[in-house]
Amino acid sequence: MSGYPRVSVITRAYNSERYIKEAVESTLNQNYGGWIEIVLCYDEGSTDNTLNILETYVPSKFVNRQIRLVKHPHTSRFRALVEYGFANVTGDYVAFLDYDNLFPEDYFKKIVKHAVDNDCEFLFTKRRVIDENGMDRGMYESNVPKDLHSLRSMMLTNYVDTNIIFIRRDLLALLAAKLKSLTNDFYEDIIEDWLIGMLAVKHSNVEYFEGAEVKFRIHKSNTVVSVYRETSVGINLVSLESDYRTLSAFKYLEKGKLSASERFYFYIALIERLTLIFMLKWMIGKRCFPIIHKAHVTDRLKELIFS
Repeated sequence: MSGYPRVSVITRAYNSERYIKEAVESTLNQNYGGWIEIVLCYDEGSTDNTLNILETYVPSKFVNRQIRLVKHPHTSRFRALVEYGFANVTGDYVAFLDYDNLFPEDYFKKIVKHAVDNDCEFLFTKRRVIDENGMDRGMYESNVPKDLHSLRSMMLTNYVDTNIIFIRRDLLALLAAKLKSLTNDFYEDIIEDWLIGMLAVKHSNVEYFEGAEVKFRIHKSNTVVSVYRETSVGINLVSLESDYRTLSAFKYLEKGKLSASERFYFYIALIERLTLIFMLKWMIGKRCFPIIHKAHVTDRLKELIFS
């Protein structure tokens, strides 16, 4: 690889005082020889010490590293990313890191080389699970389907997380323009990585790179954990409703551009989510959810419906 492409990393920070320092330093301490820009999107609705921690890094005195602190009014995760993250990146490639996750020190060295050598527009890596104290759990968070290039596969199951996305800036510009058109409040609670994944599969060549991984932290306040592993009824129901909004957003953005088979699988995915929402609401109303949940029937339902 001749030269070093510039890399931007978007990190959203909202009430993140416990982990944000580790996340920022995992980016600063990369052994990648090129220039890295960290765009810290600080939500002014935070009530903890997050801002004081972030301000210790500005201005950055690291070689080939730049930190940009972007303060914005309290908003949704989706809006923070689209309005304040995308608008401030300047790198050739863009990555994402949530405040509670970590990049291994050789992450960019590996992923940039692969992206350049293979002319990748959009790729994603693995998620290695760590606990709230940073200890390795010896497992990966998600399974990648064999047909990962299929829009059908992506619509039925989200296998791309924000933290493992690495995207070329020209493609990001295309997707960002689409996402900015979602101005209705209905879309505030969408699952942004899933929507980006569906758009990427539709408009580019998506590649899975097994040679790098992000440390993905599981902890009590992490609401991005898979809906089917949560113990809270509220999180399950809210997450499924977010699924519905996300699929609706994709249909809105791609109206008239989906093939007949793509439309068919879109409606299959939509019906699956609506069915699960109806079933959960019925079980909650009948007060039988705790018994069913303890028996892990909800997991079985997921296997039956999504297999």
